Amino acid sequence: GLRDLNGKGVVAGLTEISDIIAKQEVNGQELPCDGRLYYRGVNVEDLVGGEYSVLTEYTNAFTPVKIRHNLCGHEYMVAPAHFTSTGRRCPVCSRKK
Repeated sequence: GLRDLNGKGVVAGLTEISDIIAKQEVNGQELPCDGRLYYRGVNVEDLVGGEYSVLTEYTNAFTPVKIRHNLCGHEYMVAPAHFTSTGRRCPVCSRKK
């Protein structure tokens, strides 16, 4: 998920408007956790309400990742920066609107 090659959280994008949490402290130890992506301090999960899942490894804000739209099941590639800042969502469902 949302980790660099060393298992650490990484800054998303060229600016510091995004953050990725990949570890949590438990009893004084840093342990891996489910990745959480924050955009401008807001958990992206809160923005999309579990409607989307990230399926491939995060590299940086402009390298596409595979996303699944959990409502229709469509999987597609999108750059994280485009998903968070421009609101690029499921291309199949977007055409239906």
